[in-house]
Amino acid sequence: MNGDKIKINEIVGKTIIVNDYKISNSKYEGKECLTLQFKLNNEDRIIFTGSTVLTKQCKKYKNMIPFETIIQKVNNKFYSFK
Repeated sequence: MNGDKIKINEIVGKTIIVNDYKISNSKYEGKECLTLQFKLNNEDRIIFTGSTVLTKQCKKYKNMIPFETIIQKVNNKFYSFK
């Protein structure tokens, strides 16, 4: 996947366009790792996260890619597409 890696906290509350994703095994046993490729300010970026909510949402909306969204942090506990 193309794009510079950034931290998820850098994009919370900002509009992004999700272009692709990949789910792989996490280095933590029994968990998944989501690699999310998106455009932010017309630049390709990627994040890596173990967020189960974002992983489930990517699977649910895979047929809608590319799509515009905002990643939000809910109750300071988990990340979600808005």
